[in-house]
Amino acid sequence: MDPQMSVATGFVGRFGFFPLASRAILAGSRTLLPRPKCHGGVEVFHQQAMGRLGAYIMEKWAALFWGFFKVGLLGYGGGPGSISLIQAVTVDGNHWLTNQQFVELLVGNALPGPIATKLAASIGYQVGGAAGTIAALLGIVLPSLVLMLGLYRTLLIFQSNPYVAGMIRGVKPIVIALLVLLIVNLIPTSFPKDHWIIPGLFFTGAVVALSWLKIPAVWVIVASMVAGAWVLRT
Repeated sequence: MDPQMSVATGFVGRFGFFPLASRAILAGSRTLLPRPKCHGGVEVFHQQAMGRLGAYIMEKWAALFWGFFKVGLLGYGGGPGSISLIQAVTVDGNHWLTNQQFVELLVGNALPGPIATKLAASIGYQVGGAAGTIAALLGIVLPSLVLMLGLYRTLLIFQSNPYVAGMIRGVKPIVIALLVLLIVNLIPTSFPKDHWIIPGLFFTGAVVALSWLKIPAVWVIVASMVAGAWVLRT
């Protein structure tokens, strides 16, 4: 076996729990890493590869933490207000997911717990493995945790201040604007031009079930998944 590929395969065995990193080493070892000039250069190659692999993994973790830290800092209004920010970070900014993949992850809203942390955990795992999940969760939780612990007394003092109340009322339209833009971006993948009738019926049924019949969202989502498995399968 080529010494370069044998060393790369060894890295996969050692770092197999980082799926993206291991695939990058296997698929791109000949382009990402310098080729040793002779058989005796394998040890030098090993050291260089270790350094590059470590830098690659750390860069992914740092990007996950910083991306979700910004979401946690600016995601006013809870989970729904954070969804569009998460899309901006993961789809538009870092290109970790496509719009279609992001829509599929939103099905996680059927599971218990805040949608923002569920998205952070799943995206973090896809991008950086188990450690990526920890980095994304820390990033999205730390801002609100630190602000709540550090500014709680201050908020209690100024919560009735008209200027503070005005600031909060001023932010709410921005949250709505972000949600509207998110919906606009998701329409092409949710309602394709060639077969939009059935998704349209799903949408109408969901509106009726949620607003008029007051059926819990989790059951509406589960019902749409079961129906979609039969009538929207490819």
